[in-house]
Amino acid sequence: MRIHNTAARTLAWVACVLCVSGCGLSSTYVRPASEPAPAPAPAPDAIDFTLILIGDTGKPRLDGPEPVFDVLQSLAAAAPERTMVVFLGDNIYPDGLPPADHEDRERAEKVLRVQVETVQRSGARAVFVPGNHDYHGGGQAAVQRQERFFVELGEPRVEFLPRGGCPGPEVVDLGSSLRLIILDTEYWIDELFAQIPSACPLANEEDVLASVREALESKGERHAVVVGHHPLETKGWHGGNFDWRDHLFPLSRMSRWLWIPLPVVGSLYPVYRMQGGYPGDVSSTQYKHMVRVLAETYAPSPPLIHAGGHDHNLQVFAGPPSTPHILVSGSGTVARPDPVWYGEDTRLASPFAGFMRVDALRDGRVRLEVIEVDEEGGVRRPWSTWLTYSDERSSRR
Repeated sequence: MRIHNTAARTLAWVACVLCVSGCGLSSTYVRPASEPAPAPAPAPDAIDFTLILIGDTGKPRLDGPEPVFDVLQSLAAAAPERTMVVFLGDNIYPDGLPPADHEDRERAEKVLRVQVETVQRSGARAVFVPGNHDYHGGGQAAVQRQERFFVELGEPRVEFLPRGGCPGPEVVDLGSSLRLIILDTEYWIDELFAQIPSACPLANEEDVLASVREALESKGERHAVVVGHHPLETKGWHGGNFDWRDHLFPLSRMSRWLWIPLPVVGSLYPVYRMQGGYPGDVSSTQYKHMVRVLAETYAPSPPLIHAGGHDHNLQVFAGPPSTPHILVSGSGTVARPDPVWYGEDTRLASPFAGFMRVDALRDGRVRLEVIEVDEEGGVRRPWSTWLTYSDERSSRR
């Protein structure tokens, strides 16, 4: 009887997981009905400046072409003098750039070189931002090693920012219409503000937030885009979304061959994550603090966009007044896409590899386009929209 009762409870639990968890998206979701018509591609001479936002690129194909990079290179080469590529962190998986004598150093360097060479061939500029995996090989020392790698390359068009292992912000004005504000968001997630290097110009969190506020308030007619590894919102794993596979076959996420059923036990990890046990999840105390203080800082003079990676998919959210548009662009190689769901504020959610393009036009409009890339290099453009209109030039900045 006891065995029968245990089996019944297990079956009931499995049924509950299947009903509640469901599955991530298998195709691209675009919010229906209320969405405006797609924004047509502008004429090249109408564009003042283009930002390409791509994240979590640290596991590219090394034994052949990386399809996402090939598409990015072609796009950036169209107008390289008016294009910047922003790599949104996790530039090397799994543990950042190790010391020079480490057995994995050669592979890690090759991962970075593939990305840098993609930009070099396009002729565009690029900024690499640190992500949590870039810290894994030794904390701040690992991030500073990665910065030294870029400095020693001697490529003036490619930078690693913020400099010096500092939290930022770094402010870069692009063309006549964009202001890029770059943050190392791991300072909030890993609670590093007590360890800011002495050479950094800002000494604590309050100083950093005040500098962000000043960069927003002084932007004038420019559109502000804030970038860092961690997004302000996500409906992926870091947002507490797990499907039946994570509960029943948790080991399959480590290897496609490990389909070993672990009912009940398999749910411990998703539940731990959903309850804020992992600092890099939106549910954690550290992450909630970051979202709150940045929203408060943005409120008097909101940026047009806050963009991050972290979850390996593509997402666009209609944000609050403090941040009208929240982007997640974290599927920068064909090896990295992970499941994604959608919510009421989701405008687009894609479980595919790719990146996002932001075009600031000379007439004041800003256009966002989502670009998906498959394993054969095929390109899909499932969605585009105007983030501002020409008659909103002043009121939306």
